[in-house]
Amino acid sequence: MPPVEVLIEILLYAIPIHPEVTSILCTSSLFLLVSRNILHQSLHFRSVSQLAKFAEALRVSSLACSPRNIAVDIAGGASGAIFPALDATLERICSDPAARMTDSGTGRRLELDHLRLVVNSHIGDPHPEKVFDALNRVNPARFLWTGPDPPHHFSTAIVATVTPHLFSALSKWSNLQHLTLTNMAFYPSSAKQPQPLPNIPSLRSFYLGQVVCLHATAVAAYLVGSADSLQTMTLVDVYHESIWGPRVKKDHVLAAVPEELRDAISPLLCVGSKTERIMGGDPFHPEW
Repeated sequence: MPPVEVLIEILLYAIPIHPEVTSILCTSSLFLLVSRNILHQSLHFRSVSQLAKFAEALRVSSLACSPRNIAVDIAGGASGAIFPALDATLERICSDPAARMTDSGTGRRLELDHLRLVVNSHIGDPHPEKVFDALNRVNPARFLWTGPDPPHHFSTAIVATVTPHLFSALSKWSNLQHLTLTNMAFYPSSAKQPQPLPNIPSLRSFYLGQVVCLHATAVAAYLVGSADSLQTMTLVDVYHESIWGPRVKKDHVLAAVPEELRDAISPLLCVGSKTERIMGGDPFHPEW
């Protein structure tokens, strides 16, 4: 048997790629002990049923350690009921004695290094508030929500009905420093109350990609309110309305910023493009 330090390195490599992880766990009690710590430190769920089974398992056994990273990676057609299941699982994790919790003044939350969602929300979901219920249980330093489709597909993972609930949860995270949101929709300009970007004092970098119905004025208002703490904001393939209309350009944002603040705001904002339409739409030019 190799030294424990060597065994840890071997299992860190083997567990993510092994087709039958249970066979590793059954090798010996030492393998089980080390493997449980590795698995629980970085939880990765690929189906709603996995979330439900893990929550059920925590009824009879405890976590080996507090999770530091949680990833939920579910194909688009299989993501129904994801947030009620995620909420139930996070509730179980938070109630475990091993869970590392923080109290930010607005409630106790699970402290994480990274929360990663690769999953679709749905416009017809009767309970979009479940997004808030689930995300309100954690306090990550990094958060990414993107869609499961290939990068060249301009699909929507974060639908407009979910966006307000998402932002309500984000605004309560006291540890968040790096935020990435892609494949996202806001309510159109015809909405009575346009959704502002969230106020997150701890945030250092904010990336928005493949976003529709986000106006330059909303970006400008956010930058003005966050200039003291934010280090960079990146917009990639962000549109005022639909993808057939104009993109959000840096000049548009700066034009909505008070003149005396433009020199301070301009270095924070980067605007770019990854996708182009063969025909139609607003082509990207680097000087934007």
